[in-house]
Amino acid sequence: MLLVIDYGFDIHKIKVDPAIYDEFESGQVFEIVGQGFVDEEGRQIDDHWAFNRTPGEIYVWLENGREFFAHDYWLEDDARSAPTSMERGC
Repeated sequence: MLLVIDYGFDIHKIKVDPAIYDEFESGQVFEIVGQGFVDEEGRQIDDHWAFNRTPGEIYVWLENGREFFAHDYWLEDDARSAPTSMERGC
């Protein structure tokens, strides 16, 4: 599944398995490293996601220094399966 966030300027997506989403919904505080993406200039950018630092909030920071908070999120189906291993920390 894809977790999609809207931070008011753009949207970002991360592929997660249901267990990760359940942890977020249950209020657990944790962080994961995203799959990254290619920016407008063709550079690979790593993304990091923190969940529930403030209840119900998703915080994303990028290796290029950008960061944002999101409270608006939804799930989308993804035909591809989520990665079986995601780096986690907290």
